[in-house]
Amino acid sequence: MASSYAKQTFSFICMAIAALLIVPSSSFGQDNNGGGGDGGDTNNNTTVSFGVVGGVMVDAAGVVRGEQKSLPTAERARIQKALAGVESDINDSTELRMISLRGLEKAIASSIESGTKLPADVQYMAGLQRIEYIVADTENNDLILAGPGEGFEVNEDGNVVGVTSRMPVLHLQDFMVAMRSVDAARQGQGVSVSIDPTAEGVQRVSQVYARMNQQRVQHVSKALANEIEQAYGDQQVTLTGVPRNSHFSRVLLTADYKMKRLAMGLDESPLRQLPSMMSIIARKRINLKHAAPRMWIECDYEPVAKSSDDNIWHISGKGVRVKTENELADSMGNRRSSGKKFKVAEDWADTMTKHYDALSAEVPVFRDLRNVMDMSVIAAIIRNEDLASKVGLTIPMIGGELKTPTYPVPEKIPSQVSVANSYAVQVSGGVLLNSWGIAQNTIIKDDITQVATVAKVATADRWWWNSKK
Repeated sequence: MASSYAKQTFSFICMAIAALLIVPSSSFGQDNNGGGGDGGDTNNNTTVSFGVVGGVMVDAAGVVRGEQKSLPTAERARIQKALAGVESDINDSTELRMISLRGLEKAIASSIESGTKLPADVQYMAGLQRIEYIVADTENNDLILAGPGEGFEVNEDGNVVGVTSRMPVLHLQDFMVAMRSVDAARQGQGVSVSIDPTAEGVQRVSQVYARMNQQRVQHVSKALANEIEQAYGDQQVTLTGVPRNSHFSRVLLTADYKMKRLAMGLDESPLRQLPSMMSIIARKRINLKHAAPRMWIECDYEPVAKSSDDNIWHISGKGVRVKTENELADSMGNRRSSGKKFKVAEDWADTMTKHYDALSAEVPVFRDLRNVMDMSVIAAIIRNEDLASKVGLTIPMIGGELKTPTYPVPEKIPSQVSVANSYAVQVSGGVLLNSWGIAQNTIIKDDITQVATVAKVATADRWWWNSKK
């Protein structure tokens, strides 16, 4: 992870409460008559939406105000009603569900032309759970996406999840953002999120810590905790590579936020195998006086497999890894990598990586994160190999003509102090997607060619279908 990467700073006694932006304000997958909508730009090409993404709430001004743990019953019923009416066999659980990009584009265009809402199966990409394959269908001028799929419904937190797996389904709006942002993803920092204290804030907190050392403070009082909170002040959100006001960026932001809260012990871990770093430190009585671990989430895939004729591509692997290293701050409040690791943070990061799938089942935004990572890699493969031109496919609606929802962006995030012990340990980090690096790391594997036979059995009136094997 580059040292220039903007960081998100938390501490055991001073933590910035980051948040997911949840109030949509434009057309496409939403109904601004409910679900927290703010009555923004709307048209008839709308369908399901709600005011919770990952369970985190912010106000319309973009300031974090807290979390909504569950969706009101009436709102959940409204959303579930909107999800009804899709084809019955979409409820079949299958290891391989195919989506024709040509057919998906046609389905979107049909809704636009008729002035009707986008169907729920279009909104949620036919209940696809993950994109594992891309098939270049030159005979039908098409690109086919394939992966596990099942029926879907809304859970108590407002997430649209698989009926069987309870894992989040793919969002069309995220896929469109991945496709539209593919060139930006290879520039500069790429796709990333961070929450940064200002240099002035870091300086002020350093002065407080210096005074604590001089006075040999052994316990952090409520008054001192408040002083540290005020010293840090508001923190700044930095998002790169994708629109700051997109659902995609909310997933990045919230996954990072949730990871930090779990590490800090501000959220109770749903897994016995993943206790907070705070509890580990307290139990082992570790001296943390000079520790400043930085933790971040990044892509972690096996080499992308492709057929020798360059018509089939397969992505595999866990997809996500949590990493860590220490950082230092100078007298001006500027932070840099120390090149070293803090053992407790390293062990915690490795444990979260090991149990990532189990954690995703309990905290769905972590599966959402892997989904958008997958989409970014898929988009990079399509662009890097020029697959759309190869098969003669144009997808103007997906590529840019269809307007996606916009969400308020938090420009500043108030700090919140959590007292742990007399040592202040800053945990910084973020999320970094190196989609192009993954897409360009390939190996030839012709044993994946059998997917092509299954993938090319679409009927003329279907844009998605299940494997019959």
